[in-house]
Amino acid sequence: MERLGPLLFAGRFTRQLLAWAEGTSSTSVHRASLATIDRRIQRKSDLPGLSYAWFSEDGSYLATLAWGASSLRAWNIETGQIVTSIDGGVRDATFAAGGRVLVVVFNKGSDHEIGFYDLAHPDREPRRVPGKHAAIRLAVSPAGGLVALSSESGLVRLFDPAKGEWIEDLHGDQIGTFGIAFSADGRRLISSCLGRVAVKLWDVATRQELLTLGGTGSILEAAGWSADGDVIFAGAPWQAWRAPSWEEIAAAEKTTEGKTQ
Repeated sequence: MERLGPLLFAGRFTRQLLAWAEGTSSTSVHRASLATIDRRIQRKSDLPGLSYAWFSEDGSYLATLAWGASSLRAWNIETGQIVTSIDGGVRDATFAAGGRVLVVVFNKGSDHEIGFYDLAHPDREPRRVPGKHAAIRLAVSPAGGLVALSSESGLVRLFDPAKGEWIEDLHGDQIGTFGIAFSADGRRLISSCLGRVAVKLWDVATRQELLTLGGTGSILEAAGWSADGDVIFAGAPWQAWRAPSWEEIAAAEKTTEGKTQ
């Protein structure tokens, strides 16, 4: 998901696509291809103050969010049809399953609910999975087959977006998990917590916690990886750590096992 501001702008550069809104109170989104930048297509929405936009991985769909209203619209780019329309309550959203599914998380009181919208069949009711405690952020694996959700409960929740099903929960920091991100190869997942427990690193295949990184500050609301996967970021205040290699992780695990025997 690519979110740039303060005016709405989104790019899917691998597909040579751009989308933008002109003005902070705009209800329309303009879409153009870098190959034919002089030709633009306008998609009208009933939502003023569109704040964020992002394309699906294959470039077939465009979603916009009016942050002040917590409302969302998603279009089929070619037909202009609004395939998903949600008024209020949206905490976060992302495309998954190769762009075929829009995953949306809602906070309902002190709890949350995650919905899986089949974009090819917009008339179908979304699959919904409830959860305890407020949700924070969504992340999708590079291949799109796994969605992770951070929450105030301290859990990292994993879902299969194609099936619209919960898989399992990873236990992060007991006070809460906030930022969340998959590595570029999809093999590792990080969640950011508090300064004293800044980042937890997970093995996606085994669901095992690999290590915990300490840091400074209070709530670290965002987390990410460098493009080459060698550096982990979390903040604010922004901090960086060199990501351990699989060989270093294996060596650390052997040392730990030796001490416990």
